[in-house]
Amino acid sequence: MLRAMVVRPLPAARFVDDPLNALAMRPGRAGAVAGSGDGGPWARPTRAEFPAGGQEVDFAFCAPETDDLLRGAIASRLP
Repeated sequence: MLRAMVVRPLPAARFVDDPLNALAMRPGRAGAVAGSGDGGPWARPTRAEFPAGGQEVDFAFCAPETDDLLRGAIASRLP
């Protein structure tokens, strides 16, 4: 079973959208994502979160376009 699982470390604190999107990219596979904001962008809100504002957006050291870049990177690294 572990051979069928994909684990990817990612920068910044994760929103639940990230693992759900990664799993949707590879249906039928188990997967996990993990992230830490220490020394990096801290929180990395999804593009949809930026208009809503709030603590995650106020303390994010990244732009909304980061979401598209990261999703593309995740897709390119999933087997």
